[in-house]
Amino acid sequence: MRTHAAFVAWMGAGLALAGGALFVAPPRVGAGDGPTVEAPRYSVSPAFTVGERFRVEREYRQNTFTAAPDSNFSARAGIDPLAYDASLLIDALVTIEQVDAKGAAEVWSATFDKLRVDIPDPLQTPEYRLRMRERKQKRLAPNAHPLEGMTLKVEQAGGKARLFRVLKSGEDAGISQRYPEVTPLMQSLVDPDWTFDKPVTIGAQWEMPADQIFRLTKVLAKAPLEGKIHCRLASVVDGVANIEFTATLAETHATVEMKIAIEGRIEFDVTRRKAIETKYKGRVVISSKGSSMAGSGTVEGGSSFMDAFTALSPEK
Repeated sequence: MRTHAAFVAWMGAGLALAGGALFVAPPRVGAGDGPTVEAPRYSVSPAFTVGERFRVEREYRQNTFTAAPDSNFSARAGIDPLAYDASLLIDALVTIEQVDAKGAAEVWSATFDKLRVDIPDPLQTPEYRLRMRERKQKRLAPNAHPLEGMTLKVEQAGGKARLFRVLKSGEDAGISQRYPEVTPLMQSLVDPDWTFDKPVTIGAQWEMPADQIFRLTKVLAKAPLEGKIHCRLASVVDGVANIEFTATLAETHATVEMKIAIEGRIEFDVTRRKAIETKYKGRVVISSKGSSMAGSGTVEGGSSFMDAFTALSPEK
């Protein structure tokens, strides 16, 4: 679905340009003057079949401590030390309804049994606070998005996507305007930012923009998180690819900057072309120009993708 990736495979010599991606020709395997064979290539982009259902569970936890010490190194009053804590929790049952010739999802729906977002307090936008007021009115769990418990559907064609809420009778097509942050969340269920649409060899590296987190935080945070995800295909064992990745994200609001650096791994079934699991951890640093305010903390999270054999939750 994405063709704007910059891809660099640091293997062998000979440069080529294809599909807007720069890459190095893969190494060839051979002995002496005998014939050479290209190294195996593996697809790391998901493929689906019509009627396929799977559950996605995703969690992100950011725990921080922030203070502005005075000359006596005591925390200055008025600063919440936990103000930059954040989290994301998703539990969704996804159904694939239509695919293209390559198996990429074109029409899919997701029932969000859990959809919970906590934005750092100093970065919360009026839109985010409105979501939390709606949550209280609906008596949902803490940090629950107003669309928790509902079924959403995407129809994608010709490079354009239509998002709507599935009702018992008809549809609500206005949610993409009222809740634009759910569009990248729906995309991430079938095409995460780290995927690459060209086959790669072991040792190959590619870099993708963290587009989905940017589009999510652009709506809910006063400054969006921006950065890149750098991936490397480390190995393929028994049909399961081990992809190592790092990511550096940052956002600046007023004089305060928050930087996040993570590293982790992705397990991907190259035979079935299915994501299996993602795990990562890292650090967050908060600083302010012209101020002694400073903070730091940890981030941790991941995703799991499991075949589902249960019926969809009732529509709401």
